[in-house]
Amino acid sequence: PRTPGPVPVLVSALNGSWCSSARISWDYGLTGAGEAAEALGHLGAQGSIAVPELTNAILTLGEYDAQLAARAVWRISGNHDALRLLTPLISKQPAVEKVVDEIKLVEREIEIPKSPDDPPHACFIARFMWRPGEDDYWKYRTRDGRGAF
Repeated sequence: PRTPGPVPVLVSALNGSWCSSARISWDYGLTGAGEAAEALGHLGAQGSIAVPELTNAILTLGEYDAQLAARAVWRISGNHDALRLLTPLISKQPAVEKVVDEIKLVEREIEIPKSPDDPPHACFIARFMWRPGEDDYWKYRTRDGRGAF
């Protein structure tokens, strides 16, 4: 967060077409735009100038990238402002409804269920729990009707 000038670079990455992780892109269709949105969320108040760009990007991003951008708006803006900003977007980007529901759970002090089958949580597991030689990521995934992960 103390690095000077990361916000403009990350905002430009919201509109880029780069892939941050082939594994996550393959599983969920996540792109570098979602990664840029997530990074903006980690900047906290410093990322506040990017909130308009994040809310605009939500409307053009794929489902899971849009959820990461919505979570970034939430991290930057807090519960009340995030609800105000995100709720009107649900009709244009239904994936945002999941994040709005999570915000409402947090406001009621109910723990958010996390699952490796839920892509925004799965990408966290894939990035931070999995290390070469470990199978945690795959161990927690459920198989589909064909028996594939």
